[in-house]
Amino acid sequence: MLSSGWKPIPRCALAALLATPLSCAWSQVLYDAALATLPAAQGWTYAALPGLAQQTHTGTAVRLDTSALVAEQAGFARQAPVPLEATHGFALLFSVQLHAEQHASADRAGFSVILLGDDRRGLELGFWTDRVFAQSDSPLFTHAEEGLVDLTSGWVDCALMVQGTRYTFRAGVEAVLTGPVPDYTAFSGFIDPYETPNFIFLGDDTSSASAAFSVRWVALVTPPRLELQPDGAFGWTGLRDVPYTVESSADLVSWSTVTVLASSTGHFRVDPPALGRHGFFRAAFR
Repeated sequence: MLSSGWKPIPRCALAALLATPLSCAWSQVLYDAALATLPAAQGWTYAALPGLAQQTHTGTAVRLDTSALVAEQAGFARQAPVPLEATHGFALLFSVQLHAEQHASADRAGFSVILLGDDRRGLELGFWTDRVFAQSDSPLFTHAEEGLVDLTSGWVDCALMVQGTRYTFRAGVEAVLTGPVPDYTAFSGFIDPYETPNFIFLGDDTSSASAAFSVRWVALVTPPRLELQPDGAFGWTGLRDVPYTVESSADLVSWSTVTVLASSTGHFRVDPPALGRHGFFRAAFR
């Protein structure tokens, strides 16, 4: 199993995720710069064409610079360690700073993020210094919906979430962008990652733009199964040291708080006396 271990995710990024009924967040860190290694040492594949990109570890982040040549393409890619099912929802969290970016086309960006589910549907986002935009699937890879976000002033904790046929991108706690999930499988090229299920990419994937950016960490969040215990309690595995709110309902319309709890181990349990007589429950971190 390709894994760099488990760790809490910063609260500002956690707050960006949507609460989902009867689910909680399973989180795995896919890259952690605090381990003092490059992404290739933590399960990622690094590639650069023609090879002029500068990849360095700054002590607190990995920095990638493709500005030596606009035609340079370079980045970090991997497949998720678990299936990414849009029906249940999944999210990619990452902490990034964009130092510089230039593009020769309004449809291209020097820093891009690709997140594809197990059905190969997903999203490619392009980042400029002052905004983020989605790549459309019709016409293919053209500038679609966009939102304003400053990635140059400091670190920004981002969350790209897919739920059903919709996606949402958040910077900190702000929803910056939302729209339908595209389908890029019509693309055909020498390098075609859009046929790869559960695919993740961060970098410069175009010969029409360049950028210099740094990444501190990347994490994947998917909903795990809630487990009903023989004594009537239920539990789940979630994020360590993060408060979860458990709510109950008699009609799936009106909800009331049952309890708020946190766990230093990431294992949660709600006992029957706390559940009362209501038949529906949900848990979410806030």
